[in-house]
Amino acid sequence: MLQSVIFVPMKLNLSRLLIIKLPVLIAMQKSMNKKEANSSITFRHWIMANPQHTGAYEMKDTRGKKAFPLKEWKEAQRTFAEAIRYGKKGVLIRTEGVEGLPDYVYLRNEPSFVVIRYPQGFVVISGETLNYEKGTSLSWERAIEISHKVIKLK
Repeated sequence: MLQSVIFVPMKLNLSRLLIIKLPVLIAMQKSMNKKEANSSITFRHWIMANPQHTGAYEMKDTRGKKAFPLKEWKEAQRTFAEAIRYGKKGVLIRTEGVEGLPDYVYLRNEPSFVVIRYPQGFVVISGETLNYEKGTSLSWERAIEISHKVIKLK
């Protein structure tokens, strides 16, 4: 059962968060652990074969555990999710250094999702829904209850 959540946007300080340059994203990807990087590749193939909403997708991995530690959903990531969905200015992402891509990608009033890889599969949860989760971790069962989409692995 999908749960309804009423979201009240928090006051955001977006002065530092309006432009993300691709080299920063590449550095972030290099710092990702191997499991999260592998999960990203699997999800990338899935989403290209099964087109979804335009929006932002933040990748997470339980690293083979049965629950996702909510502390891994960092404050800066929460702020970006809210800015993409509710920020008056949105978020502008610079894609410099990649031939063929547009120079900028601008996201405003778009959904923002957190994609969590569990041993059983992936769950796609809206950032705003995840912001309201209480406790220290998110079990597979609870993740299914609050998810936008469930992708079970064979």
